[in-house]
Amino acid sequence: MGATASKFLCVFVLVSVLSLGHFPLSKAQASPFTLTLTKTQMEPLAGVKCYVFSGGGSYLGLSGISDQAGAFTFDLADGVYKVRVDYLGYQFWSDLFNVPASLSGALVIPHQDVVFRVEGVNQGVHEPMQGLKVYLFTAAGAYQGKSQVSNANGEVTFSVPERSYKVRADYLGQQFWSEASVWQDNGVSIALGGSEVTVTGAGVALGGVKVYVFSTAGSYLGKTGITDAAGKVIFTLPEGAYKYRVDYQASQY
Repeated sequence: MGATASKFLCVFVLVSVLSLGHFPLSKAQASPFTLTLTKTQMEPLAGVKCYVFSGGGSYLGLSGISDQAGAFTFDLADGVYKVRVDYLGYQFWSDLFNVPASLSGALVIPHQDVVFRVEGVNQGVHEPMQGLKVYLFTAAGAYQGKSQVSNANGEVTFSVPERSYKVRADYLGQQFWSEASVWQDNGVSIALGGSEVTVTGAGVALGGVKVYVFSTAGSYLGKTGITDAAGKVIFTLPEGAYKYRVDYQASQY
């Protein structure tokens, strides 16, 4: 009986020592480190994914998203670390920081406004194209979830870091691309030409008839015209193949 009680006491003491020793030690080794992301010293970058690496470059399985102030915080054990930020298609790295000697840091990703101009070129004449949807891509072709509509000057402006980007303009069912550039204004040129449609009935020109433009796949492209007295209507279109629908006397042709 005495031997059994002695064994129980030894086991109880051992478990108690292990329990008391584990959790306080882990908490004592961790320190909160905060990194703040900004475009400038005063303009935070919110909603950006950040990854924590060892000083030697090994990913530690820790990640977070910057808050509205551009900050994110991790509890880190003593050691040397760096942070990788994935932003607008590229990777940016913080300096090395030593925990607990440094418990905060900043990473500034400078930005610049880049203007992209969309223009139509018809017989050597360049004209701005308003109202086109323009999308931002990396030079490698990854879409960055940012788009704008061209203004009266045919322009859109994107604020981007010092990396290579290009844009795509969508017009009448086709896609048109700019060249890639780093912090340089750029443009999209769309070659245009005239497409003449003549509508006749029994060999007679039909004036005042509505004509609609479609892609070869059958998608309506939002362009219509009305034939003149000679039964003709001219559409200014990008190079490519199209088909047309004529509505006449309650029928479609």
